[in-house]
Amino acid sequence: MCLAALALCAISQVAACATYSAAPMQATVVDAETKQPVEGAVVVAHWVLEDTGAVKTVGDMELMEAVTDPNGRFALPGWGPKATPQYPYPVRLSQLDPEIIILKPGYMPLSVMNNEHPNLIFHPEDLGPATRTSQWDHRVIELKRADDPPKNYALALSTLLTGVDHSGCKWQKIPRTIVVLTREKDRLKRLGINSYPALTISRVEDGPASCGSVREFFKDYQ
Repeated sequence: MCLAALALCAISQVAACATYSAAPMQATVVDAETKQPVEGAVVVAHWVLEDTGAVKTVGDMELMEAVTDPNGRFALPGWGPKATPQYPYPVRLSQLDPEIIILKPGYMPLSVMNNEHPNLIFHPEDLGPATRTSQWDHRVIELKRADDPPKNYALALSTLLTGVDHSGCKWQKIPRTIVVLTREKDRLKRLGINSYPALTISRVEDGPASCGSVREFFKDYQ
C-alpha cells in the first residue's frame, strides 16, 4: 500500500481522488482455428485514468506485461490499494478497465476489455468499483492468424498501443512488447510492407535521458 499517496488523497483540497485496487487474473490464449495453446504471446494490461467531467483519457494508473507459457496461460498480479494521481479535476478508472492487449507474430493483435458500466457514462460522480476485476479472468481467448500477405497485420501493428501511456520511462514496463514490435516492423520492411508502430526501440530512444541507455536496457530482452 502506498501510504503517502493515500494520505495525500485524504487531505488534498485540489480535487477529489479515489482509491483503487485490482484483483489478480489469469487466462489462456489459443489459436482460433486449431484451439491449440499459443506460447510466447506478449500480453499488455493497462488501467486507464479518465477525466470524470469530459470523459477523456488522461493517462494510465497501472501498466504491466506478461508472456504466455507453453500451455498458452498468462497471469497478471493484483495491485493496490492505490490513490489516483492528483489532477486539478477529478479522475477515475475507465469503465472498461483493464484493457488487455495480446501480440504474437503471425496472429492479428487483439484487444479485450470489460463491458461498459452505463452509470459511469451519465454520472461523473460515480467512480465505479473500488476493486477492479477482469471479465476475462480464467477464460480462453482466441487469436486469429494474420492474412497473407500481411498488409492488414501491418496496419494493426501501426494502431497498437496508441492508447497506452508510455510517457516518461513507463515504456520500461513493457519491454518484450517493444522488442516484438521492433522485430516485426523490420521483418515487414524486408517484405516491402511499411508499418508504423507507436513503440519501437528507436522511438523510445528519443525519450528522456533520465531513463538511461535504451540499448543497454533492452539487452536482456533480445
